[in-house]
Amino acid sequence: MSDNTQAVLVNVFTNQHFSLKRPTTIIGRASSSDIVLKDILVSREHAVIHFQGDDYYVEDQESTNGTIHNNDFLQQRAKLNPGDRIRIGTTWFTFALEHDVDAGITTGQLKAGAGASTQAQSAVSEFKSLIAQYRKRFLAAH
Repeated sequence: MSDNTQAVLVNVFTNQHFSLKRPTTIIGRASSSDIVLKDILVSREHAVIHFQGDDYYVEDQESTNGTIHNNDFLQQRAKLNPGDRIRIGTTWFTFALEHDVDAGITTGQLKAGAGASTQAQSAVSEFKSLIAQYRKRFLAAH
């Protein structure tokens, strides 16, 4: 990505766009977060998006319920590529380049398939399943 390329997080359910213009974007439940999620499954400072060099990275901030990147719980920071999915609490985001969103590419891809309410129900169900699996693995390791 060139340094002129801006990136966004797109809320899959609401289609709300969050520009990632700062070197660090904090996502969490706290009102001081750059992206505020009013969700009991979200920690006050849940995750951070870093912009370094030409790349964007997502990192969990030792949140209670974890951050999911492309269906895997983050164990360490991960590089983001256009189309990557990030799940924080019950909210799904897609990482995209601003020019793709402006062209309607990401929005069209997100609206393809099941309706938003069906997607939301599926997301919550899948999230609960992933949390159960994570807790089982965590408890087995400790």
